[in-house]
Amino acid sequence: MSEYVVDESTIFETPLLELDLDIESDADVYAKAEWFNLYDAPHGGGSIKSRIAKGMLDGAEERGDLDPGVTVIEPTSGNTGSEVARLANARGYDVEIVMPDNAAGGKIDAVRDAGAEIHFVDANLGYDAVIERCEEIIAEDPDAYYRPNQYENPDNPGTHERTTAREIYEATDGEVTHFVAGVGTGGTITGTGRGLTDLTDGAAEIVASSRTSSSTPSTASNTSSRATTTTLTRTTSRSSTGRSTLRPRTRTTERGRSASAT
Repeated sequence: MSEYVVDESTIFETPLLELDLDIESDADVYAKAEWFNLYDAPHGGGSIKSRIAKGMLDGAEERGDLDPGVTVIEPTSGNTGSEVARLANARGYDVEIVMPDNAAGGKIDAVRDAGAEIHFVDANLGYDAVIERCEEIIAEDPDAYYRPNQYENPDNPGTHERTTAREIYEATDGEVTHFVAGVGTGGTITGTGRGLTDLTDGAAEIVASSRTSSSTPSTASNTSSRATTTTLTRTTSRSSTGRSTLRPRTRTTERGRSASAT
């Protein structure tokens, strides 16, 4: 393990970065830089999964579902696993993560660095085998384990509804018109979409992309997921270059805005 000390105060309130894109649209496009969660964490920092790890652990402790001495266990392809491991370990819990054996090396390193025990499952068996192995381990001693269960835990979308949606709404002065996010486990798009729908009285359009999924094993060599949420905003200017540079949004205007989560 490294000497990194988890600081949960660095989770949430991530910035929107304006994307300088050559697109046939009069919209301002922003990306929500989720790698600012646990930014100093080793092996690539935190990710959008830092939010739900905190939300699920907070919820479990508040409900009394997670007692001292219980081991936290979660099946994952890497990103949620590293964040659950970091936060749960920092709170004093033992952690076990069940992963496919073809998970990216950086993700494996991040889980190990967090002090978690890893159970590898043959990736050729499919991701369902990862979940089944986790259930088998729990069944051997049910009272010894707590599983956050990102796939069914309402605190997953609930965290995004309470935090991600509000942050985007406030950062765009309430003028967000579209929200785009990957599907993954469904927590980001469901929770943020629900929150923005409420905050904008249904005016914001919610767009789901299924091009990537955090619920399936990854063979990429990246260290951690730096998923972004895109927010769209209405504007009268358009980039004439092919650049895709990022710049923090530091000004407010009276134009509409679009955002996305990264």
